[in-house]
Amino acid sequence: MPNNPGFQTFVNNELPLAVAGDFASVNPRASVLGNPFGYVTPPAGTTVGAMAWGNPATGLAGNYYVANSALGFVHREGNALITPFLGFATMTIPGGLRVTLFAEGDFWGVFTGGGTVGQTVYANPLTGLLSAAAAGGTLNANSTASSLATTGVLTVGATLTGTITVGMVVTGAGIPDGCYVSSQLTGTAGSTGTYQLTNVNGTAFPTVGSELVNFWGIQATQWLVATPILVGAIATGSSVAAAVAPAVGGILTVGTVTQGVFAAGQFITGGTLGATANAQILYQLSGTVGGAGTYQTNYAGPAVTSTTITGTAGQLGKISDLAL
Repeated sequence: MPNNPGFQTFVNNELPLAVAGDFASVNPRASVLGNPFGYVTPPAGTTVGAMAWGNPATGLAGNYYVANSALGFVHREGNALITPFLGFATMTIPGGLRVTLFAEGDFWGVFTGGGTVGQTVYANPLTGLLSAAAAGGTLNANSTASSLATTGVLTVGATLTGTITVGMVVTGAGIPDGCYVSSQLTGTAGSTGTYQLTNVNGTAFPTVGSELVNFWGIQATQWLVATPILVGAIATGSSVAAAVAPAVGGILTVGTVTQGVFAAGQFITGGTLGATANAQILYQLSGTVGGAGTYQTNYAGPAVTSTTITGTAGQLGKISDLAL
């Protein structure tokens, strides 16, 4: 019997605001134009309540960035399916099913951090999940002399512009859609060296000679934050260590908790740990439950020095493409 079999175990004192992907108003809305047959999901599936990129050339719309694609929001319309054995809920549309992307409208989306009304909504290039910040925060990098091996190891040459972080999506001629930086193997952090790539769809890596390769971080969208989005937990004097094999990620050391509690599943941000890292808490290792102590994460990037860390467990927030 699974730990959470889906039976009701609590009663809400108040009705929830919405479900991720719901319409937030009856204001005008518009869908993203595609090819004559519309968009379908890639093999990895597409998450509802997040952003996705529709590729007119392939007809696929996934939650990861694709060059020459159209950004849109994935509305909840009953097209997600429960496929895991004994599963009881899902927000994922399985691969090959139809998906509609919206270019305009007011929606309820899933945020990985806090936000205030009027801030620009950004999309994580790997998951499509939302974050909020002032305008002008898009993160990109490129190298004109990078090569890829069949092992998924990308060698970044000396002509790098910008900083590479774990979680950035990688595009280039011959590089399959859905590739992202999962860890840095050698070199100065975020600079030239070698990086391990992973493909969300499980596609094999080809051999790619020296060429222009682009790295895509959080991407600005046409939406603005329409309701305040609160973070779940805040702790000052915290840090994240670099991952040490065979651990799946670095250890988060939580200092002084000033708000909320930390828990498994929360996305963590702060300091140089940007939204592109897509870092989450997996479980607590030591210390006060939900408070000061150590936590295992999936973060595979360089160490993050003492800073203020926030933890957010997928907060719902209202977004709008209309001026606020």
